[in-house]
Amino acid sequence: MKIKELSIIFPIFNEEDRLTGNLKNIKKLFKSFKKLNIEIILVNDGSTDKTHDIINEFLKSLKKNNSKKIKYIYYSTNKGKGFALKEGIKNAKKKWN
Repeated sequence: MKIKELSIIFPIFNEEDRLTGNLKNIKKLFKSFKKLNIEIILVNDGSTDKTHDIINEFLKSLKKNNSKKIKYIYYSTNKGKGFALKEGIKNAKKKWN
């Protein structure tokens, strides 16, 4: 079975120390999967560090067509990883993993 579309959900909580490198890898992912209809869903689960700011700067830096491939969900209160994953699934338009 070939995958033609895919939603990848990242629950995020207080990841400022690792986030920049991971976001760079997401940019590389877009380059290597040009033929794949992919969406990335970042779910910020009430981070209290600079995670929200880092993600917003990343989103501003994206080229227009790649910015359409990323959804950013943010809520101010930590509700847990399970809740974050459910929110990502509810917002997914493609098959999700």
